[in-house]
Amino acid sequence: MPGGAAPPSVFFAATALAVLCAAIVVYAVNNLPHSGFWWDETAQLFSSLGLSHYADPGAQPRGVLDAVAMNGVQNMDPGGFTVLGHYWLRIDDSVSWIRSLPFLFLVLSLLCTGYLGWRLTGSRYVAVVAFAIPLLYDQVLYAGMENRAYSMEITGVAVGVAATLRALAAGSARGFFLLGLILALFMTSRYSYVFCLFALFCMVLFNKPVGERLFGSWVWRRSLYAGIPLVLIGALVAIHSLRHQIWPEMTENTYVGLSAPKYTEASVLGGSTRLVSLVVGNVLSPVALPITVAILYFLFLQGPLHGVLRTRYKVRVAVPRDVVSIFA
Repeated sequence: MPGGAAPPSVFFAATALAVLCAAIVVYAVNNLPHSGFWWDETAQLFSSLGLSHYADPGAQPRGVLDAVAMNGVQNMDPGGFTVLGHYWLRIDDSVSWIRSLPFLFLVLSLLCTGYLGWRLTGSRYVAVVAFAIPLLYDQVLYAGMENRAYSMEITGVAVGVAATLRALAAGSARGFFLLGLILALFMTSRYSYVFCLFALFCMVLFNKPVGERLFGSWVWRRSLYAGIPLVLIGALVAIHSLRHQIWPEMTENTYVGLSAPKYTEASVLGGSTRLVSLVVGNVLSPVALPITVAILYFLFLQGPLHGVLRTRYKVRVAVPRDVVSIFA
């Protein structure tokens, strides 16, 4: 380029990214100091401090084991965010500092989705668009300021996909063990992360090494390396959180009784028709639709299902090169 100027494509991507970063900074400045904690945020704060929801206003924070115990009896999450919040509050307890933990997870999720856009396409345009997509949804932005585990779970999805791709590329025992550690960390965010674990396991199954047969011994080796951290952390969650949460019913000041949690009654206990409708409604929702389309694209156009369609059913699906070149 004359005078050493950057190519137009680089300038456009850099400018768009700078505008997005400025918007994120403005959003943070306007919302981090917001002190209007609602009930769930306050309950999360008390759990991280190791205190009961009904503790005296002047009660002093307790230890991390107390935080784990309180999470088990007065929260419906595995407890990873509670433990992180416990140590986070040791540094400072200001409102802005409390909200900065979920905000940092939001920023990490944006960076990771941008990385995935670049990693999967090699296009700086797609990377910037992927970085921006989460910002289009107010629920994601709200989760990035809410003192709850939602932003940690959202980040876990993006980080989990990126870590799985790297583990598949490396193909080593160390890589899959590290993948298991990363997934085990984010598994402690919310119980619904198990659906992400299932999807990532399918990614591993559908990406068999060259020359290996489908569902061969390589599957069990990968599952073993990645599964060890998941099983160990899962056992801790089951002992310290899930067993206390699975049948709670809240009375005036404690959890007693034998009734299923209300959010499972509407889905898991609502029958297969209800469960199917929830799954379909979620994967086709405006928030999830880009991800759904991307999954279908890689399954049918790039992944193993493309081979099945081409060899067994003589169907060949391809995207016109002119369309692909737009994002190059």
